[in-house]
Amino acid sequence: MVPKQGIRSIQVVVVVVTRESVHKQAGSFESTTDAAKRRTTTLDFRRSLVKEELRQKIELADSLQREADIQQQKWHESILNNDLRFCLDEALDHSLGLHREATIRRTTRKLSKLSGGPIRIPRPTQGFINLTGYEPSQDERDLLQKGLNCHIMGNTKPYAKRLEVEVLLDQVHRLVDSGHITASPDIQHELIAEASRKRGSYTSHVLERRHRDAAKSLRDREGITVRRADKAAMFVLIPTDEYLSKLDGILADETKFQKLTRDPTLTTVRKANKIIDAVNARVDGLKLQKISGDFRPGYLYGNVKTHKIGNPLRPIISQIPTPTYQLAKRLNALLTPLVPADYCYRSSTEFLDCVNSAPAKGEMASLDAESLFTCVSVPRTIDYICNHVHRSSAHPLLAIDEYHLRELLRICTQESAFRCPHGNLYQQKDGVSMGSPLGVLFANFFMGSVEKVFSRIQQPMAYGRYIDDIFVRTRTSEEREELRQLLQEISGLRSTTEEAENGTLPFLDVLLTQEGDRMKTENKISKAKAHHLESTRHLRTTKGYRRGHEPKMALSGCLAIQSSTEMVPKNSNT
Repeated sequence: MVPKQGIRSIQVVVVVVTRESVHKQAGSFESTTDAAKRRTTTLDFRRSLVKEELRQKIELADSLQREADIQQQKWHESILNNDLRFCLDEALDHSLGLHREATIRRTTRKLSKLSGGPIRIPRPTQGFINLTGYEPSQDERDLLQKGLNCHIMGNTKPYAKRLEVEVLLDQVHRLVDSGHITASPDIQHELIAEASRKRGSYTSHVLERRHRDAAKSLRDREGITVRRADKAAMFVLIPTDEYLSKLDGILADETKFQKLTRDPTLTTVRKANKIIDAVNARVDGLKLQKISGDFRPGYLYGNVKTHKIGNPLRPIISQIPTPTYQLAKRLNALLTPLVPADYCYRSSTEFLDCVNSAPAKGEMASLDAESLFTCVSVPRTIDYICNHVHRSSAHPLLAIDEYHLRELLRICTQESAFRCPHGNLYQQKDGVSMGSPLGVLFANFFMGSVEKVFSRIQQPMAYGRYIDDIFVRTRTSEEREELRQLLQEISGLRSTTEEAENGTLPFLDVLLTQEGDRMKTENKISKAKAHHLESTRHLRTTKGYRRGHEPKMALSGCLAIQSSTEMVPKNSNT
């Protein structure tokens, strides 16, 4: 047992130790509080400095904006020839674009150094670009802000459903007559009754009534057209006069387009069906479906290239309502596996595999064949397709003879009529359109014929192509320029070069960085999207076609519009 004196002494020692520890903790608490106060004071001081700097910058920006407005007013009031004014405006826009890009690159490098690694640019908060002087209302902004993936679904049209039922009945009768299926005697009556019924709900849980009213307001507003931006999922508001004049300028090229005086749709159906009958008559051949149903000419529209100077249009001819659309899709499916695959990338993943598997040597750059689709020579490409398909031992022979294959390809590319926004009928004499199922196929076959030149020259260190975007690595810049000029001379297409800057090159959706003998890759934002991020302009709207012609760009249709070009698979590495 511990004596009482010992217990008292222990209690005294504990009390003394406890008091000392309390004093120490209090002192440390006071020192911590002082440090926190000092840090708070420092942060407040820094914050006040940043606020003051921001205030000065805002004042400077306001002053510069006032000065710019004055100079712009003087420029508009000056007496100049319209052509000269246009040229000067183009030059100024180009200079501003270069300055803007340089500023973005410089700022990005600074932010990358501060963060210790690559930075990701946030997506734009505004989902549209306004190239008009019109200021959309708040409801219209909210509607456009929802983007291309949110659209108003219209009610089904009774006559369209009846036509689909008639086509279905025709196909059922054919299968019954051929002995492939047996059908109930009541199927015809049931399908006819189904044609008059309305099914499904068309009420959107995202779009409110005010959004629908805003869509009607934009659709009916004179002088404004709503289109989508090229290479970016954004709406563009564009003055209708400018939009129509740019499309008229495209159609004015008589080497590519021919104006028609009557609708050739029925003639095209008869021609195509005659050839299809001849193909199907072969015992050992494949069977093509005959063309039947209700058809009309396609329609022309344009996506706005807001990432380029002058906001040119990318012309797209939708061939969905034409009689040759399904036939073209079938030919595309048959011929796609036969596309020359020596230098063709199927996707950015395949491109990355090729880049990572090869040593990072030489100078890398990208070449771009400008306006490849519209400049593809159709007769030359058809000749190359037929020679490649019927005279090559690298693949099985296609079960369509050369004459009929040639005629089917010609009908699908050169005899499909379309209407312009004014309602006039045209045919495309040469070149293929974006919107045709054969567009990418012809582009790949055409470039494949051009690339046969590599068998006769010294090949570059690396070469690969995704449709019209070419990645190349050469020993010297002179070798790359000789290659570009040779491809340009053989193809007849104008091509541009983008060289690597400080060992960095964007290609497809990949950013390549060469570090010694090693290649570093990361995802990137395309030039078009990067331009949208810093663009101070806001949107243009599309006023569509005349009533009675192809669908008007009511926001109900505009929000759902997408390019109908398809990605062509191919199997190859560089």
